[in-house]
Order: sequence, then structure tokens, then C-alpha cells
Amino acid sequence: MSARRTEIEAKFALEDPQAMRARLRDLGAEAVAARRLERNWRFDTPAGDLTRSGQVLRLRQSKRPTLAYKRRLGSDLRRQEIEVQVGDLEAALRLLQALGFQVTTTYEKYREVYRLGQAEVMLDELPFGTFLEIEGPSPEVVRQTAARLGLAWEDRLERSYLEIFTELKRRLDLEGRQATFADLSGLDLQTGAKERGS
Repeated sequence: MSARRTEIEAKFALEDPQAMRARLRDLGAEAVAARRLERNWRFDTPAGDLTRSGQVLRLRQSKRPTLAYKRRLGSDLRRQEIEVQVGDLEAALRLLQALGFQVTTTYEKYREVYRLGQAEVMLDELPFGTFLEIEGPSPEVVRQTAARLGLAWEDRLERSYLEIFTELKRRLDLEGRQATFADLSGLDLQTGAKERGS
């Protein structure tokens, strides 16, 4: 099974996920998927051709493993996405490597999904922060949903999670670290230093 679509979404940083869960409940949002760990591998050519041209090739381990290709469509909200389900995760990993792609980053997140009107709302907990994504059939629906959730449109993030993490690594001198809960455990991500006593 595969899907090809235009993805329209906006992303926001969250300081209080519990308060957002309460707001979603108050608004009558439907819980679509319970909190689940996702493990992701990003691929690129050795020369970094995909990253340089704004393209994404990602293998994801979740309830249903998937392989996805994404690219921006001239807007911070619109992206083309082609996604296929993968029956054998390890075989897919070996196939991509045999084609000359290499893993550039491994990252994890806990995701829970809600439906609010025409939009899907995702709460994503990553090792370096908690975020909310709104995905809908049009930019207007995404903006309206953000307003219902009390989110200021000008506060939306235009960078991907990995772009945020790459900047964090540069700023805090975390070269070699992966965006996994184990690899970033015990780090004070405000300073980049190990927490005292660890």
C-alpha cells in the first residue's frame, strides 16, 4: 500500500503538553492513536545531495513500518509526500544501503495523534523538546486549528525536527550525537553539559 499526497502542516514548540492535552479534550478532539515510540532513519547520498536540495528519504519503525520521500513545494506549509508500507524493516535498510544511500541521522520520538475537525493534531515528544504538528487539507484549516488551540501563527516553526537538532548540535557542540533518548540522556540541552552528579 502506498500514498502520494501533498502534505500541508505547521509545527509549534510546546512548553506544557499536559495543558495542550486538556485543551484538546475540552475542544472534543478524538484520540486517533495512543502515545507510541517511533524510530526513524534519515538517508542521503555520501555527497549529501538530498539534504542540499531539500529532499527527505526516511525509514520509520512504528506500528506499521514505512518508507517515505518528501520535498518542499515552495511553501513552508506544503510538501509532497510519497509513502509506502514496508513489510521487512531490515531488508528495506539493506536495500537503501545497497543503492548507495547511507544513514545520516537516527532519531526517535513519542507521538500521539488526535483529530480535531478536519485536521490531525500530533503531539511529538523528542529527546530535545516537545512539539505539536497540525496537518490539514488546506492552509486555512491549519491556521484555524492553530487558533482554536491558542497557538500564535507567527510562532510556528519553519524548520524540520532534524534541522532543529542540527542547529542544537552545532550550538552545544554535540557532534556525533544522535537524536535518541538513550544518546541524549543526562544532557542539559540548555548548556550541552552533563547534568551535575552524572
